[in-house]
Amino acid sequence: EIPGVRIRGRVPDARQFMEEGQIMVVPLLSAGGMRVKIVEGMALGKAVLSTTIGAEGIEAEDGRQMILADGPEAFAKALVRTHDDPAGTRAIGEAARQLIAERYDDRRIVADLIAFFEQLMGK
Repeated sequence: EIPGVRIRGRVPDARQFMEEGQIMVVPLLSAGGMRVKIVEGMALGKAVLSTTIGAEGIEAEDGRQMILADGPEAFAKALVRTHDDPAGTRAIGEAARQLIAERYDDRRIVADLIAFFEQLMGK
């Protein structure tokens, strides 16, 4: 046990669980598709700590809208930094929320898809 750290497996309500903490730790080691939970955590204003593999496909800048670390030592150091700098961690979470609102908003995605299909049809 580590004071102040909760490690959970399956939870009944993922959104409620994500809303409880200031950071979201996602140590993904293999690739595959869009990381929906990471985007959801960012949309909730959480500072997400993940690996570069975990962040693939997400347009976020390390240290600005997300915290990236690879390997156990780097991951542990990044986790300590989030604990030691709560204001900076909150700022990353807020920047993450803004990024998701700007780039992953439903209306924006639909508009981008319409523009893509119009281009395909030569309009």
